[in-house]
Amino acid sequence: MVIDINQQKLSVRDKYRIYLNGQEAYYATSSLFKWMAELQVFKVGCDFPAVTIRQQWAWGKASYGLKFEGGTEAAFTTVSFWKNHYQCYVGGSRYEVFGHRGRKYSVYKDGRQLAWWDKAAVSWFNGDNYHLVADDRADHELLLAFCLILDHHTSNRKGDSGITLDLGNLGPQAKAFDPAWRPKEDWKGEGQG
Repeated sequence: MVIDINQQKLSVRDKYRIYLNGQEAYYATSSLFKWMAELQVFKVGCDFPAVTIRQQWAWGKASYGLKFEGGTEAAFTTVSFWKNHYQCYVGGSRYEVFGHRGRKYSVYKDGRQLAWWDKAAVSWFNGDNYHLVADDRADHELLLAFCLILDHHTSNRKGDSGITLDLGNLGPQAKAFDPAWRPKEDWKGEGQG
């Protein structure tokens, strides 16, 4: 599965167009007039949010609440600010997000990698762009929520226009990026179960 997230920076709020395997499947918008940031992710053609992401107060750390369409709630928090390590518990499973040197992040579920994404180094007259690769049976709404959270948490260029250059993380990392990892495809009905 491939997810592409393209941000459009507007004067008042951010918008994202989200593609699943090349087809536009979701869009996300930041809410207006909120003290703490709130993002809502909608399926194309649907007026009720599939995911609502609410920033919570935490000094310098990522702390976000997630609420999914079915009523499931989760909390996304920082494990290590210095090593770009985050976690989220959903349905009895522990998800960990590791930031690597450069602009890559990997996502693990209960200790097993299921996705990674990379942020574009250069953005022209628009917002950030992300390319995410994941196991076919991974929860794509959860993965795109993680990416949107970290985009919001790490972006300090709100309202920018022109050219944006991102050199990425140059500091320590909790886990090195695994260039040999490949997503599991479900085309034979195998999946990750």
